[in-house]
Amino acid sequence: MKTMLLPAFLLCCLSASAQTILTGRITNTKGEALPGANVYVTGTFDGASTDNAGRFRFSSDLPDSALLAVSYLGYKNQQLPISRGRDSLHFDIRLKEAVNEMKAVTITAGSFEASDTKKAVMLKPLDIVTTASAAGDIVGALNTLPGASRIGDDGRLFVRGGDASETKTYLDGVPVPSPYSQGFPGVPVRGRYSPFLFSGTFFSTGGYSAEYGDALSSVLILNTNDLPAKTQTEVSLLSVGTGLQHHQVGQKRSLSVSANYFDLKPYMVVIPQNLRWLRAPHGGDITLNYRQKTKGGGMFKIFASGQHGRSRLENFNLEAYDQIGLRNDNVYVNASLRQPLNQQWSIQSGMAYSYDKQLIWPGTAQKSDREQVFTHRSLLRYQLNDAITLKGGIETNYRDFAFSFTDSQQVAAGFTGWYSAFFAEMDFIITNYLTLRTGFRAENSGLTDSARIATRTALALKTGKNAQLSMAYGRFFQDPNRELLLYQQVGAEQADHYLLSYQYEANKRLLRAEAYVKAYDRLVRYQGTFNGGLQNIRNTGYGHAYGLDIFWRDRSIRALDYWVSYSWLKTERLQQDYPTLATPGYAPQHQVSVVAKYYMAKLTSQAGFTWTSVAGRSYDDPATALFQDGKTPAYHDLSLNWSYLTSIKGNFTIVYASVSNVLGFHNVFGYNFSHDGTQWQRREVGQTATRFFVLGCFISLGKNQRSDADGL
Repeated sequence: MKTMLLPAFLLCCLSASAQTILTGRITNTKGEALPGANVYVTGTFDGASTDNAGRFRFSSDLPDSALLAVSYLGYKNQQLPISRGRDSLHFDIRLKEAVNEMKAVTITAGSFEASDTKKAVMLKPLDIVTTASAAGDIVGALNTLPGASRIGDDGRLFVRGGDASETKTYLDGVPVPSPYSQGFPGVPVRGRYSPFLFSGTFFSTGGYSAEYGDALSSVLILNTNDLPAKTQTEVSLLSVGTGLQHHQVGQKRSLSVSANYFDLKPYMVVIPQNLRWLRAPHGGDITLNYRQKTKGGGMFKIFASGQHGRSRLENFNLEAYDQIGLRNDNVYVNASLRQPLNQQWSIQSGMAYSYDKQLIWPGTAQKSDREQVFTHRSLLRYQLNDAITLKGGIETNYRDFAFSFTDSQQVAAGFTGWYSAFFAEMDFIITNYLTLRTGFRAENSGLTDSARIATRTALALKTGKNAQLSMAYGRFFQDPNRELLLYQQVGAEQADHYLLSYQYEANKRLLRAEAYVKAYDRLVRYQGTFNGGLQNIRNTGYGHAYGLDIFWRDRSIRALDYWVSYSWLKTERLQQDYPTLATPGYAPQHQVSVVAKYYMAKLTSQAGFTWTSVAGRSYDDPATALFQDGKTPAYHDLSLNWSYLTSIKGNFTIVYASVSNVLGFHNVFGYNFSHDGTQWQRREVGQTATRFFVLGCFISLGKNQRSDADGL
């Protein structure tokens, strides 16, 4: 419910500097633009990636004897001397092919894009926030991409038939154990972090690198921003809360502090709700970001956040409590270092601590979950030559989980355990028509007392000037969820991914199609319920998921950006307490999303809409003899948003408004069942409100600077 995580909205994209401005264009020897080329000043971390036209622009406080370095996969690196003492410098640079005169092919299997500075790389903050249905939430924007299923009563990331627990989030290279806010069943949650904290969001739908593990379906990779462009203060005023953020920027270091408070009580007084809240969701968070450039062009970062939220709900479901309360406290601290060691070697290392505690009051009882996780991850990269890159690393974490339930008496349980992994991988540009990535990941888990080895391979073949095929295979393991580990030690679950994708990109248009098969094995099965106790827990389950994802994006029309995605999914599993092979309730067979954004320069405004249709989801009706034989109605949503750029007393300001489900569809996500002694009763699990509105005003205190926002 933390919609106020829009804080700072587009303001974080504003930049101003008194340093030297470096601009230019990077092309190949034929004069063709090279989008995604890395351009930076040696001895610093100042730099940028080129846009789709091969252009770049950034500022730098130039050191003595500085060089402008340019690199691009498949091309020879180049360095040029830089003259100091001028306010601005312009460069036109042509790179030579490393192998021949053809553009190098890149691996794209498993990665769908909605914005790119490189081939199939990432979502930008603006892409997330200007997506109408996202309401400023990272996962909300990802749910408009192929492979992700929009589960309206949950809010987490469900990928290609996998449960949300099968997707792992990484922040600056280190896993995040609790990436979502906590909530009630049937009430959607949000991601904990604002998209403006990150320079980009990489979303892999399968077949991902050996760098990442303990995830059966997907990884979400978040990289925090480097140094902000200038010292400034930002204020956000929203219909659901308020926020304040300040960036203090020095020559080589910066400190950013933000604080936000949200309370949906005033909002819910005005907007009718379909649930009766005894106390509307409310709470706050504080975030600290420290960044420092290191000698040799590296970057050291400390990211720390603390969050608190509370709420209380009446008439929770048909089976049990008249009311239920929730309190969640979360602390996350991450320290990371990226450091070039020389022209060939570089290292990335990070350590993190996570604390998450949730208290639930169902009626007069109290349930408590508390988890602490200590994590370390290091990656060493070696550039052997223009064609071969080697990397390897280690990952370790220690988990401490405690559970208690108190009613007439107290029941307590818990566990501790280590997880460790070693991984190695090679990227090999065989020719500019053919690229290979291969590697392995060796894991050892004390929680499941298991050791396992997973191999990963991907191959990309250039089939034309603007087209290519990518293929990928990978084996993936994951420890069962923590509630199962409370009962007894069970083994890791397993999934094999097979992917085949085709991509065509030309004239600011992109077409992606990807077919996939996922084979599940060693899924956990049991008898009984969590509340009543589980019995006969074993790794005898299995399943499959196969489907097709299609993505089309067009930016060829002036001021218009739109994309269309379609996903078809067929999946069945024998898992948990399922009596037979069946489709889970979180895996709809069809989903279509259309996202459009149009910028009106004369009105200094951007308008956007998102249309989403999702096929009905499976559910089990206990009144029938068959299992998972029911289907909910199809889900439909039309969301709109509007951003207006202006100034208040010389301070750059954005006025923002968005609304979901404009057409007022009655969406049903499932049903709760109870037995009154003679027959089954059911109640719909639907939207917490027919529509959700966000109104906001975002003010940057300082010079009226809006050049970067003009690209809206």
